[in-house]
Amino acid sequence: MIPLLFSLLASAVVPLTPEHADVRNALAQGDVDGAAALLAADPAGATAPGLLFRVRNPKDPAAACDVVKGLLGSGLAEVARVHVAACAPSLAVLRALAAGPFRHDPRALSSANDFVRQNLLLPSIDVDAVLAAALDAPLSLSLAPQRRAAAGALLTLTTRGSPATQGPARLRLIDELPEQPEAKSLTPVDDDDRPARRLQRAAVLEKLHNNDDVVAALADRVPPPTRPKAVGAALAGMPLYTGFSVEQDCQAALLVGKAERSLRHYAKARAALANATKPGCGEARKKAQYLEARVAKVQGGGGAEKLLANFVTTWGTDPLVDDVLLWLSEVRQAKGDGDGADKALRAIVTEHPGGDMADEARFRLGLRAAKANKTAEAVKLLDDAVLALRAAERPRIDLLDRARYWRARLGVFPQVESLTPRPSSKADKVSFDADVAALQAFAVERGASFYGFVAHQLLRSVDEAALSSTAAGEPRSAAALSMALPLAWEKDPRAILARAALQQGFDDDAAVLIAALTADSSDPSVVFAGAALLVQAGRPELAHQSARNAGFSQLDGRPAGDELVRWSLAWPRAHAAALDAAARAQEVPPPLLMGLAREESAFAADVVSWAGAVGLCQLMVPTAKDEALALKRPSPSTSDLVDPTLNALLGAAHLGRRLRGLSHPLLAIGAYNAGPGMVATWMPPKGRKRPLDAFVEDIPVDETRGYIKRVTGSWITYAVLDGGYDDIAFDLWIKG
Repeated sequence: MIPLLFSLLASAVVPLTPEHADVRNALAQGDVDGAAALLAADPAGATAPGLLFRVRNPKDPAAACDVVKGLLGSGLAEVARVHVAACAPSLAVLRALAAGPFRHDPRALSSANDFVRQNLLLPSIDVDAVLAAALDAPLSLSLAPQRRAAAGALLTLTTRGSPATQGPARLRLIDELPEQPEAKSLTPVDDDDRPARRLQRAAVLEKLHNNDDVVAALADRVPPPTRPKAVGAALAGMPLYTGFSVEQDCQAALLVGKAERSLRHYAKARAALANATKPGCGEARKKAQYLEARVAKVQGGGGAEKLLANFVTTWGTDPLVDDVLLWLSEVRQAKGDGDGADKALRAIVTEHPGGDMADEARFRLGLRAAKANKTAEAVKLLDDAVLALRAAERPRIDLLDRARYWRARLGVFPQVESLTPRPSSKADKVSFDADVAALQAFAVERGASFYGFVAHQLLRSVDEAALSSTAAGEPRSAAALSMALPLAWEKDPRAILARAALQQGFDDDAAVLIAALTADSSDPSVVFAGAALLVQAGRPELAHQSARNAGFSQLDGRPAGDELVRWSLAWPRAHAAALDAAARAQEVPPPLLMGLAREESAFAADVVSWAGAVGLCQLMVPTAKDEALALKRPSPSTSDLVDPTLNALLGAAHLGRRLRGLSHPLLAIGAYNAGPGMVATWMPPKGRKRPLDAFVEDIPVDETRGYIKRVTGSWITYAVLDGGYDDIAFDLWIKG
């Protein structure tokens, strides 16, 4: 990584010397010995105590602790307390930590809880004061470390806190953290057993995708008469609940139906949802009918169309109706009723023009018209789609790209199932040249995207030298990776402390503060300024996650000029050492593996999905074991797979297997998501072929269709930013 300078104030920057950058790079790659050698060889690199602490801590914790203890009286005292609380805790340090900017940091909560549990006999210990932050710690569903740390501290408060804190701590633990072992160790009684609390817990579990626990938690209510013998450890010993109102019974049935649907127990899901559609169910009735319609659509069968049509009739102009109309069009299309499918799509456009499915309906109508050789009608619909998307306050870049691409594509290649340019007579030459120019303009502007690259390839079929990587964008090495931070941060204590932490090498602590500064902001200048600092803090994965959470996982335009910095931050080289080495070892294009990791996990190396996929490349454990066996490596566990180096290697091996086994890289990408068996069902008959763009649009699984576009798009973006764009060349045909 090249040295970076990021402005904090108009006249102040965070200094990052070459020595600091080298040490940071070594630490980022897990090379503590190399970082230590760099510090020893060049004393100038040791001027940052944070780097010294990080180098010493693994092998000499006592010496590392001395470094941070020496900062307790400095401007970095708040940062120092986080580490002193772990290595040399005291009541004074913990009390101060519980009142400072790191009070909700999981490291602070864990250190405070450990201290209390180890020193319960101290007469002077004030459990409430030391663990006060646990009572109001943020418990966002996505903040797993905070949830784990808060659960431990809250359990201690329920047993060791004062009478005033025991009750609130216990209620918060049981109601807001029901998935944690500490909550499962407690049996709800008295007020905890009220239906509203029980439903709240089940709702949290459902949002966390702990679907088996949802079913177990409400098993005695859906159906009501009998409670199964085994309801899970979470509810062992709990008495049978009584006193549910009709509306609460409906809410319970809805939650169980949602959980069973996620578990793909479709018959059970529909049975549960039917219990939430009776009179008196209120808002739950509509939601249950909506989900029942969705499950019916997935199941197929003769009753699906009737159920979907009934929902449309019952709920009229409700915002959910346009979703159901889209499913209705798909069901009708699957049974060969094209006119009925079109009727449902037109109802979305005319009756729900401002709904979130209107753009999708316009596009599908346009593509269907194009397939029927009604080119003029298709162009009009696609033009309408582009105008509607551009008018949105925050347009969906992927939908806008799709509409623009097909509009430009049909001008030059009007037959959806053919890639032959339309005939051009002398009289028509001006019009044809204008259409080619429109497609080329799109390919230049969006060359670093899925649709822009396909447009690029189409143009190459007309003119071999049509475009190059320089047309798609600029390499990130040409960017001056600096960004002025908001003036509002000038006097913000967190910003000032973050700057000091970065200057002194406490990068993880700076990252915590920066994340707090940018949380919940959708202002691009704030989001990307924070992302720039996160990259400097050695956390490029957090830079991407920050941008993604704010809605900037995709960017319009091209990575060039003033926009190159934002593109570089939104597509960072996170975990680059692990991913690049794995790609080379398995003969996978490095930009492709980087793009896959970006879309699979957002570079969160320790993430485990609700379905059990683990780590950077979101590997299922059986798949990872198969790849490890093929590479003659030990069989990995879930905990092994959070290691980014191992995960990247096995992910690259699996992707490489798919690339070698399938005839097209986009098929391989689809197989990584859905499996080769599913991909085989979408292929043209043997000896036939289809244009790539038409094939992808017709993939019937929404998730896989979007996945192929996202991963391919990120592959292309990384190739533009880091080299290799001109090496990407895939067939524009999918052959059976």
